This record gives sequence, C-alpha cells and structure tokens, in this order.
Amino acid sequence: MDASDTGSRIVLIAEEAPPIVAPAPVRPEPVEVSRAEYQAAMKRFARELRDRLPPRLEERLDVVSWGSPEQRDERAELAAEYSRWCEARGTPGDCLALLQGRLYLTEEAKRSLAFALATRGVWDGTKAVIDEVIDPAQLQIALVSTITMTLALLAIPEPISKVIVLVMTASMVAYVGWDTLVGLIEGWRRLEQECQRARTFAELRDAGDRYERIMGEKVTRLLILAATAALASGRTDQTLQGLSKTLAPDREQRARPCREWIPRVQHEI
Repeated sequence: MDASDTGSRIVLIAEEAPPIVAPAPVRPEPVEVSRAEYQAAMKRFARELRDRLPPRLEERLDVVSWGSPEQRDERAELAAEYSRWCEARGTPGDCLALLQGRLYLTEEAKRSLAFALATRGVWDGTKAVIDEVIDPAQLQIALVSTITMTLALLAIPEPISKVIVLVMTASMVAYVGWDTLVGLIEGWRRLEQECQRARTFAELRDAGDRYERIMGEKVTRLLILAATAALASGRTDQTLQGLSKTLAPDREQRARPCREWIPRVQHEI
C-alpha cells in the first residue's frame, strides 16, 4: 500500500512471518522548532548526558610523514590539516576522535570530518548554549558519530540500504520528516563519493559546504536535536555497537550484520 502523503511505504519484517505493508505514519516535512526551543532542549538533553559520555582526550597530535622528503604524503598532510583545525577552534588534539591513534584519516573519518564541517555554523551557536553544562567537543564527538553512522547505513545500496536501526532513525524521521530524510540520504551518497575522491582538507570542506546547502540551518538543528534526543534516551548503546560493526570498510562485509537485526523495519523509497 502506497503512502499517499509521502510516496513511500513501510514494510515490517519479522522472523518467520510474512511482511506487513502499511502506509508510512510519518510527516513529510520537518517539524517547526524555534531557536529558543532548540536551545532549551539541547541544554536539557546535555544535562542528561553530562555523566554518560566518555571523556575527551586532549593530547597534542604528532603527525608523521612517511617516505622521502621529496615525496608528498597527502594522507599525512590531511591529518596535519585536521590537527591544525582542531587547534584553531580551541580543541587541540584529536578533537573529533577521528584518528584514535592512527596516522591517517580513514574513509569513514573523512566523511565524519566533512559532516562536522557542514554543521559548523549551527554547532558554533549550539556550543555556546551547552558550554556551561557539558564539554561541547565531547558531545560533538558522540553526535557526529551517531548521525554519520546512521546516514551511512541508510545509504547502503539495495537490498540492505533501507534496513534501519529503529531508535535513531525513528528520531530523525520524527524531527526532519520522511521526505527531508530521503533528500539527506541521497545527498549523503554524493558526499561519500566526494570524500572518497578528496585528498585535502579544502576538498573535504567543499564537500561539507555542499551538504550544508542540502541540509540548511533548520534541518541541521533538527538533525542535531534528533541525535541528542536519541542519545539521551539511553537506548542507542546497542544500536551504535551494531552500526560500528555494520560500517566495515568493505560494503559486502558491511551488509551482513544488518540481517541480524530482527525485528526490523524496511522503508522503501
């Protein structure tokens, strides 16, 4: 049965049971949340998360370049630019926990950095509100990880691409609307391709800027709010563990753990 308001449908899939198709009970458009409401909600959720997020390590990064001095090490240069960006914004070290002891940024880390750059305008305003409650960089690490892993899972090609983890995606749909989420997923696929080609910090920033234009300020705030609400609910721990296993470098390997999530919901776009 097609959902007349969104053009999508929901297929409920359970173990050893036939699929149940139902209209999508979701709004097509984002909810209206004023700036004041957003700030009040973020401060409330930040209080709930204050003692639950892991501390952020602040040690300075030592970026090592391999090869001869005449040979350009693009990956080391990118890691160095990331380090300088962290330093410039007052959060020295591995400020988004993207390196975690590695010498270079992985493909997943490059996408996370591009997303952080895409949301930097809204985040700069957000961190001023929550700074007295929680370390903003500590919360940003959790939010960037949560949102990017969810979008990456949703963007996996058929048939696994629409098999979703309920807690985070339900929160995203509730805030941004189904039609908007579909656009974000399509934009994320393009961002993945751009990040794969990117060799410099500037190229990642450009990819992030293009995704920022897809989101817009309103939807960016709603994405951040949705992810913070999901984290504050306390039901995302197993979700993120499953996501981290799912998002292996090899997309074929990445698909297999999705089949272990039963019951599950498949959204057909």
